[in-house]
Amino acid sequence: MNKKNPVEIQLSLCMIVKNEEKNLSSCLESVKDIVDEMIILDTGSDDNTVRIAEEYGAKVHHFKWCDDFSRARNESIKYAKGKWILWMDADERLNSNSKDELRSILKTSHRPLGVNVTIKNISSNQIRYGSAYRMFSNHFSIQFRNIVHEQISYSLKEMKAEILDSNIIIDHFGYDADKFDQKKKRKRNLPLLHRMIEDSPKDFFPQFLLGQHYSGDKNTQDKAIYHLTKFLKLNSGETQLIASAYTTLADIYLSKNDLDNAKTQVERSLESAPNQFVAHYQFAKIGFAQKQYQIAIDHLEKLSRKIERAKSSKSGNALDSVFSINHIKGFSIKINMFNLNRELSLNLMIDLWSACGGYDEMKQIFYEWDDIERDKFIGSIKDSEYTGPDLNVLYEICGFLYLLKSDYENALPIFQNLVDNNHKNTYTIKTLAGIYAKKGRMDRASELLTSIA
Repeated sequence: MNKKNPVEIQLSLCMIVKNEEKNLSSCLESVKDIVDEMIILDTGSDDNTVRIAEEYGAKVHHFKWCDDFSRARNESIKYAKGKWILWMDADERLNSNSKDELRSILKTSHRPLGVNVTIKNISSNQIRYGSAYRMFSNHFSIQFRNIVHEQISYSLKEMKAEILDSNIIIDHFGYDADKFDQKKKRKRNLPLLHRMIEDSPKDFFPQFLLGQHYSGDKNTQDKAIYHLTKFLKLNSGETQLIASAYTTLADIYLSKNDLDNAKTQVERSLESAPNQFVAHYQFAKIGFAQKQYQIAIDHLEKLSRKIERAKSSKSGNALDSVFSINHIKGFSIKINMFNLNRELSLNLMIDLWSACGGYDEMKQIFYEWDDIERDKFIGSIKDSEYTGPDLNVLYEICGFLYLLKSDYENALPIFQNLVDNNHKNTYTIKTLAGIYAKKGRMDRASELLTSIA
């Protein structure tokens, strides 16, 4: 970040943070060459967050937390001197491929303008896409509203600001349950969402947000149905939110095994927004639940083609998912293995596994497999008369499935046997070394790792 005189400042990064020492560096690193100033509003950190911000040259201001995200956001932007404001959270990164487009926007005439960007929510299992106005022109009194899930959309609409629908992408990692405490976020947000509804009972957005919030817990699904249905009755005209409400309702009815109602919700979502992915995946899940296995596979193949042909991540569904190809093919393999064609499924599994580039891609294959199905697969390989040249690959997969449930006792003999029988590759050797390390056999682990150094 180059220091400039106030008259030269084009883009100000504005953030609110608390105890983000694990994430902040990566966020600031992603924008340091494109922003002219960094405004960090700290709401009470007791770790190294402030020090890290200062190391990047950020201007740090302090703010007493008041259970109101909009007040904090508005406090942060009042310090911004740039013509444009980009606002982000610490668990986000500006996608490097978006910088040229962002720079071109900075050259446009200065007028009331909101820039709609794509939020790419990345987790170990899937990618979900949303959108938000994350960049806007400064000095036109554009303000945030909502005490949680804060937005500038209200402000933009009131002043009839111009909207630019960009291809800028911000990568967001905060919904990855493997890395972030979702229960803590949900506990924090719930009373704020209720306050929003009490303050604005006729506003459709709080109803949508509370419905989505309740949908994440099986114990509160009936509340989710209530609030999402209420949102739909308010006739918001927001097609992306409407499509998302229907697919969320479909997920709830699927979990209740109310397949007819689930199918109705998916159909309504597609009527609202034909350009989406998650509805097609839901059709596959409904087909599987109805034991219409070939229909389910047909939907998965259609979805794979749709993803491969997609020229952008823009969707008509506000909370769409772009499932990885491994995720989709893994589901299809499961359907074949236990219901249609076991031999075909084994060949498909071997090909898919051999093409995997790492742990996350391996894990994605089994996202739709429950523990019983995974154990059934292991048992079928151990008891199988299969003697093909790729038998070791199938055992490799069995070992991996044991590791997914931290069963090192059963994984150890599989990987040891593979190595002893000269099925040595980086994955098997590193995995065996890791198991020995877990068991305290550091000498054996070191010996294995040295063999591939």
